[in-house]
Amino acid sequence: MQTLILDNGAHSIKAQWAHEDADKLPATFRNSISRAKADRRRNYVADELEKECMDYGGLVFKIPFEKGILTNWDAQKTIWDRVFGPKCLNLDPSSTRLLLTEPVFNLPNVQDQYDQMIFEEYEFGACAKCPAPSLVAFSPELGEPLPECVLVIDSGFSFTHIVPIMRGAILSAGVRRIDVGGKLLTNQLKELVSFRQWYMMDQTSVMEKAKEECCFVTENWAHDWKRASSASKDTSIVRTYVLPDFVPTSNNKLGYVRLPGDALPPPPPTPAVTTNDKGKGAAVPEEEQLLQMANERFAVPEAIFNPSSIGQSCFFYLAIAVLGQATDFRSSFLNFSLLPSGPRTTDLNQGGLSETIAHSIASLPAEVQGMFWANILCVGGNVGFEGFTGRFLPAVIHSSALGKLLIPQSTSSFASASSVAQMCAQSALTPSISCHLILSSFLQSSSPSNTPAPHSGASFPKMTYSDNARAFRLLLESLGVIHLHAVLGFSMGGGVAYHFGAIFGDYVDHIVCLATSAQTSLHNVAFLEGPKAALKASGEYEPGSKGPRAFGRCYCAWAYSHDWFEQKKWEDSGAKSLAEHFLNWEKNMGGWNGYDLRTLAWTWQNASIATATLVAGQKGLYSSLQDALKSMKPKALIMPTRTDQYFVPEDSEMEVQYLPNGKLAVVETIYGHVGGGGGGSKADNAFIDKEVAEFLSETS
Repeated sequence: MQTLILDNGAHSIKAQWAHEDADKLPATFRNSISRAKADRRRNYVADELEKECMDYGGLVFKIPFEKGILTNWDAQKTIWDRVFGPKCLNLDPSSTRLLLTEPVFNLPNVQDQYDQMIFEEYEFGACAKCPAPSLVAFSPELGEPLPECVLVIDSGFSFTHIVPIMRGAILSAGVRRIDVGGKLLTNQLKELVSFRQWYMMDQTSVMEKAKEECCFVTENWAHDWKRASSASKDTSIVRTYVLPDFVPTSNNKLGYVRLPGDALPPPPPTPAVTTNDKGKGAAVPEEEQLLQMANERFAVPEAIFNPSSIGQSCFFYLAIAVLGQATDFRSSFLNFSLLPSGPRTTDLNQGGLSETIAHSIASLPAEVQGMFWANILCVGGNVGFEGFTGRFLPAVIHSSALGKLLIPQSTSSFASASSVAQMCAQSALTPSISCHLILSSFLQSSSPSNTPAPHSGASFPKMTYSDNARAFRLLLESLGVIHLHAVLGFSMGGGVAYHFGAIFGDYVDHIVCLATSAQTSLHNVAFLEGPKAALKASGEYEPGSKGPRAFGRCYCAWAYSHDWFEQKKWEDSGAKSLAEHFLNWEKNMGGWNGYDLRTLAWTWQNASIATATLVAGQKGLYSSLQDALKSMKPKALIMPTRTDQYFVPEDSEMEVQYLPNGKLAVVETIYGHVGGGGGGSKADNAFIDKEVAEFLSETS
């Protein structure tokens, strides 16, 4: 029994046999019944539109889907009859297994209707239904082996969905939807063109083709807006779209782009006969109808990244453009919403793509968030816009808000840094800071365990917090981030935040340091000698060996407080006994490479903003710790925990005395060090959330 994979989309149906070569493109059919304005007696079903229709003028479409849900089953059956029939796929349903895609969160009654249609009407041998994004997780684009966590951005005809998938299953709590799809963008382009040039409200197919061939996603709105203005001498951004002539014998059915320098078509052999005001039947040359596509090219796709832009009446915006005064109009549609406008035709008060991605990932378990950031896959028709992929990464980093938040990852615990990111993304910070950039440390990019010889293992160079801070700055500049609103970090990530502020005080406005210190205390240095000694004594450095496991057992008692152990709080993490708690720490830290742990410990022991350097190998910027604290330019929120055995609150109290713009907020928790990074009680996390939000709100 052969298997058919059928992606039943709202705009088009894609079909392919499972046994066919993966490199072969699937068969594609329009999921609609169309009727031409010139011949209302003839319907075009699925592929008939492309093969048989000679006049695309004023096409009327009957589509089975409405707002992403299959509602017109009569139309869908008519289309499937054509697709499954002898002129298309020519299949025998009884001997065919069907893998059918359906919308995300499909309604139960609609799912029942699917089953009734598939088994009772067509009598397929077997059927499996699943949302289309779940199949994307098995895409060869992701490489081998397939990642366990993938964030799929599906920007299609009706909506744009952000769908997190872990081990092939959709994580429902993280699914988000933006009410912008290809249909909305086409309608927006029709309105813009109809107001400015030709009336095209009834020319859906023509404008859909013009959108696909002319539109692009801008990476610099202000620059492209200026280029597209009538006062600009740079016409390279303008595209001339030749409209179809709607003559049955013509090959120009949907129009085409005429690029600058393209030769004009030859004149017709005889003048076309039309009617003019001088008399019937007078012979006059028929001119081409042209669309001059300027800022429409990038204004339409911008709605994916700034949905609020599409809800505004275009009248005032267009009036200024017509008067030629739009060169310095506004740098974004977000600012445009502040201008007077007419009534809204659509209200899309939603976050853009980057903000929605951040919300989706922040809603997931803290320990897997980083893996979703690392594996983002874009699919859907709107992804085909020129510049979409070039805009995508900067769109995540450059949110539409004024501020940016950099979260250096704690090298000792990925989950803890992710917890901080999650707290921030879910807190009152989100409206004002909609971009959270999580950066990994050297040990989770280049490390003793993954660096080739001769710098691997024990020969790996020593790394400081200053090295990490400088690397972050270089990465940010390469991504085009010109200034940071805040740098927030926990534990060793907080140490990097401290150093970032000390080195790049003019680049960042605020630093938030959770459960860390400006300089590692001698007591902290002494503690780290214990795990290091256990590692060295074992002589085993491979993950899972005695060395890393011994390191973890020596380490675990220091992460929590005396009261935490006395109250048996290990039970909150699932451990049934103290012995099981020790074993869990052995397993978790035992997964590290011993040389990575040794390098990590050295970085921790040698931390001090007094030795912060702008260039590697040069003398430190400051003469003492006090001098470094006094010279700190960013406003600083220092948040130790009351029971931290690594970074005691007394050290933080001293630091705040010297900081010019420092604020101290002690987390009263029994969870010790981990209570400062999201690992404490709900009350602890709420306190951190409140203090950070108020700090950035008061001083922004």
